Amino acid sequence: TRMSCIDAYQRLADHVAPMQDILVGIIESGTASGHFRAGPARQTARMILALIGAERLPLLSGEVTVEQAEETISGFVLRALATP
Repeated sequence: TRMSCIDAYQRLADHVAPMQDILVGIIESGTASGHFRAGPARQTARMILALIGAERLPLLSGEVTVEQAEETISGFVLRALATP
């Protein structure tokens, strides 16, 4: 039902919120130090969490290892945030 779906999304959001807050802090610190490009930290954190979520099924199926997923996601994010 619609309410069950909304409740499930809220529980997921409650679970992810602390991780998003940590990422926002990392992004803001990196931007302040000049290591990352300036940008909307909260939106960027959501995108990074989406990238991590995209690796869930490949990890569960054994298509990729944790190390491979980490390398792929970290490399992509660092290239995206790098200052020119």
